[in-house]
Amino acid sequence: MLSSVAMEKDMALVISPQSSGIAHFMSQVGDELYIPLLSLATDPTLSELPYSYFPHLTQSDYLKMYAIANLVAYYGWEEVTAIFVYDDYAHNGISVLAIALAQN
Repeated sequence: MLSSVAMEKDMALVISPQSSGIAHFMSQVGDELYIPLLSLATDPTLSELPYSYFPHLTQSDYLKMYAIANLVAYYGWEEVTAIFVYDDYAHNGISVLAIALAQN
């Protein structure tokens, strides 16, 4: 249905909600239909590599997690507790934080 609407209306772009889960789904749709997706989603697994029609409008949480890891290293903290809601968005961010902390 979206495909026929896009073709009939010469749709230029889709604006997705900030939800990372929806942005993942809509990025796949955008790639299939060759329609750019604009979203403020910051999930670090959303990138332009797998989704050629997903330009970033905001910085990825990837950068934020590495900044947190750098602060932890700078202050020499040996223990960090992350409190988060367990969903795909938080899980991806925390995974990047764990990698960044391990590298420091």
